[in-house]
Amino acid sequence: MKANDMSESELFKAAQNMESYGGGFAEAIALAYFRADSTNQVRLIDAFGHLFERYAPVQTCPHCTRDLEDAQEIADGLCSSDDCPRHDE
Repeated sequence: MKANDMSESELFKAAQNMESYGGGFAEAIALAYFRADSTNQVRLIDAFGHLFERYAPVQTCPHCTRDLEDAQEIADGLCSSDDCPRHDE
């Protein structure tokens, strides 16, 4: 999902994931997002949308529809279950 199409709650969760699980730069962008007014939040999303997209909450694995649970799965957009069909590829 493109950052510009994400809801406020999805952007907020993505920023939380960036702060908790991203590198130093992603963490700094997340903190700036939390402190920014709405105009500057839009500027951050326009400039760094790829980070919001990477850390956006993904609901299910595209291969097995299992709910993604931990931050690494969310960042990867894939589950880590051994039962997932993607492990057979």
